[in-house]
Amino acid sequence: MSELGALKQLLKRETRALVKAVGGGDAGSMACRVRQQVLSDYGNITQSARFVPADVVLDLESVSVGRTGHPHVTRMLARAAGYELVPLPGARPETKSWHEHIAACAKEAGEVTSRLALAVAGGVNADEAGDLVREVEEAIQSLVDLKFALRAVQSGDLDSS
Repeated sequence: MSELGALKQLLKRETRALVKAVGGGDAGSMACRVRQQVLSDYGNITQSARFVPADVVLDLESVSVGRTGHPHVTRMLARAAGYELVPLPGARPETKSWHEHIAACAKEAGEVTSRLALAVAGGVNADEAGDLVREVEEAIQSLVDLKFALRAVQSGDLDSS
């Protein structure tokens, strides 16, 4: 049995998944400052004193996110701290009017509410939960888009009209 607690074991597993996502230890060592064996140690639960440094995570996730769609270690650390990561919008904020932002937020929130109400009536099963997760992600994204536009106005990068 490892002396590591469950959270640190999870960090080791996500580190292994990150290294695998960049193409393994050899490819990972080419993307960051450490050798393949050190990367292996970072993901090995028997190496309880060795954890991946932030700069190595940054280097590896800059490669892996394009392949997997998410930052393995950063996402795990955010969840451990009680947060959920949401990708920033890819489009420039001026591509939507304020009315479009309001409509998108209302539409997505309404879809979550409607689908959840229907699902709860008969009990939420795994398929419905998966659909609801997607709906919630779309609602969150619409709010992130709005927040991005508001921050752009706040910083003077976008006209508020």
